[in-house]
Amino acid sequence: MRSGFIMFSMSFVVWCSAQEIPVGTWRQHLSYNDVNQISLSSTQVFGATQNGILILDKTTSELSSISKIDGLSSFEITALASSQQQLVVGHGNGLVTLFNDNKLFEINSLSIASSISGSRKINHILIDGSRGFLSTDFGVVVLNLANRQVNETYRDLGADGEQLVIRKSVIFQDSLFLATDHGVLAGSLTNGDNLLDFRSWNRYDTGVLDNRISSITVFNNELFAAIDGQGLFRLDDGSWTSLALLTNEEFKSLESSSSSLLITTTQGVFLSDGLTTTQVGVESLSQSDFALQDDNGVIWIADDKSGLVKLDNGIATTYKPNAPTANTTWGVDYYNGRIVSYPGGYSNSTPLNRLGTVDRFELGQWQSYISSLTLDIVDYAELNGIAYVASFQQGLEKNSSVQVTIFNESNSPLTVNNSTDNLVLVSAIAPSSQGLWVVNYGATSPIHLLKNDGNWDSFQPAQALASFAVDVLPDAFGRLWLTIDPTRGGGIVVFDPSTNESRYLTNVAGSGGLPSLRVEALVIDRNSQIWIGTDEGVVYLSNPRGVLSGSVDAERPIFENRFLLRDETVTAIAVDGGNRKWLGTLNGAWLFTPDGDELIYNFTEESSPLLSNEILDIEISPVSGEVFFATNRGISSFRSDATASTPAFNNVKIFPNPVDSNFTGTVAINGLYTDSIVKITDIRGHLVWQTRANGGTATWNARQLNGNRVSTGMYLVFATSEDGSERHVGKIAVIE
Repeated sequence: MRSGFIMFSMSFVVWCSAQEIPVGTWRQHLSYNDVNQISLSSTQVFGATQNGILILDKTTSELSSISKIDGLSSFEITALASSQQQLVVGHGNGLVTLFNDNKLFEINSLSIASSISGSRKINHILIDGSRGFLSTDFGVVVLNLANRQVNETYRDLGADGEQLVIRKSVIFQDSLFLATDHGVLAGSLTNGDNLLDFRSWNRYDTGVLDNRISSITVFNNELFAAIDGQGLFRLDDGSWTSLALLTNEEFKSLESSSSSLLITTTQGVFLSDGLTTTQVGVESLSQSDFALQDDNGVIWIADDKSGLVKLDNGIATTYKPNAPTANTTWGVDYYNGRIVSYPGGYSNSTPLNRLGTVDRFELGQWQSYISSLTLDIVDYAELNGIAYVASFQQGLEKNSSVQVTIFNESNSPLTVNNSTDNLVLVSAIAPSSQGLWVVNYGATSPIHLLKNDGNWDSFQPAQALASFAVDVLPDAFGRLWLTIDPTRGGGIVVFDPSTNESRYLTNVAGSGGLPSLRVEALVIDRNSQIWIGTDEGVVYLSNPRGVLSGSVDAERPIFENRFLLRDETVTAIAVDGGNRKWLGTLNGAWLFTPDGDELIYNFTEESSPLLSNEILDIEISPVSGEVFFATNRGISSFRSDATASTPAFNNVKIFPNPVDSNFTGTVAINGLYTDSIVKITDIRGHLVWQTRANGGTATWNARQLNGNRVSTGMYLVFATSEDGSERHVGKIAVIE
């Protein structure tokens, strides 16, 4: 392998190991537990997940990765192949990415071609010298890897010229053989046949070959094919012979090495010599998708749960970087210096049956929280040093680190959804000064308080719709804001447990005046206003204290002479230290000024490292200002320039410091008094920069007021509260 390629692969290292990242930069929090594709070179192993590529150096066992931050498209990776010169990546939308000599190249001619109808998914990549044969859902694309141009496209290869899905291709005896959704096709690469014409292809599509061919490969100069439920077949003198092997299996991959056939099925990984089969790695692997064997006889396995696995003489070694357990995310929260992610969920009141896991990100590292709840974890909270986990199946877990208690219908006021399914549906939890608020979805008494003394109180608001609350937000006045499941009526129920008063807020004028009954997000800002996200934009209640009486109408922020995001489904809202509003939608994320009248950022998957435009949740680390975006493809984070503040200067930190002459980012000054006035001067006292903090953070781009870069030297930071009662002085060094 060329050293340039090794240098390239090591240069794309993006781990979540650094405790902090500079203001204005991104990092990805991608799980590599679900590797589904593998490619081998002489010195490296490449493992692909849906969103990224894991790279293992065989000699040093060092791990690196390639993700969207490095320029890789976030669209689903569906095929992977490597040569000694480059790595070729195929995506579900037809995009091809080449990595070569420390550079990334995208070939989008297939993904944007108007002549291609239907799916453009790339299923397999075969590299033959300077050619790449791409098996796709619409045909075969011949790609010139040297000039990155499409040479030919063999389309509509069905028996009557109809579109045919191509699963995989191999070259055997100077012909290109294709595993298709209807038999095997063979086209000569040497006798001048016009392979653009579907009639030029030889077909094996009768008898048992009148089936979807799962895969095809060449071993010991013989051609083999795999058919689900039928087993392995070999081409003998122009006809296919059953080997009577793995006849009841569903095949995931069929590959070959110099010594063996490598077969992956839903039951595991098998080695075969074409006569017999032996299963390998049964105890180590749970859901394998792909397997290859290198020249040293080592088996490399892509597994849905164990990630990249090396199987050497029966000993399994798993290679996984520090990361969340999975890219599936339901929500994210922040507690006590930790970002918490959980992947459970429900749809139309029905649990999704996702495995119960909780991941916590602290000091730049992800760690799994071990919960006794095993399914559909939908919320997490911490209160008085105790962790609480909510499951939309199994009730509530209380973990004091000394004792774990599972609350359900047997030992608490929580009730089962109905007598037949026996599920305890806890849809939301929230800490408060009195204890933990717990929402029991579907129950007659849906609101419960697990008090700090361990006893329970239960409540039944007058509105029956409160039984279908999916979120609970305690406010400063002791009331609960309950978001009602849109499939059960929607809107918001406001409930005061101390007086048992309640009110239902709807889209009716005077009774809420919401843009829509489909409420997706609720949050309280620094001014105690309630901000509400709906499927028709965002609104806020400026006087939530008086919501239980009189006429109540939400106010709609105006941006660019129209209601704020009126055509967007606002799925998430988070308020940063500067009282600015981060809004998540199905079309990306937005940051607006505190009143929502000025746009600061708009992040989309096309314009930023955001993994997907579909935002599920947003959470902010108040200390660092890092904003975490939970999407349907995983978690991305962005270091913002606003942090939570305190009524005093507290542990003021300047990062980075010193500032290198090559640094082009933003210097952050954290730990400031709320909305401080910050001035930066040179050592002689000449004003260089002046700004106001966003909450507890001010930023400087290492430039003067006139825009020129500052020279090498020491600079002084003077920060004062708005009334001048609090002051702080710091230093920033700018070096060569």
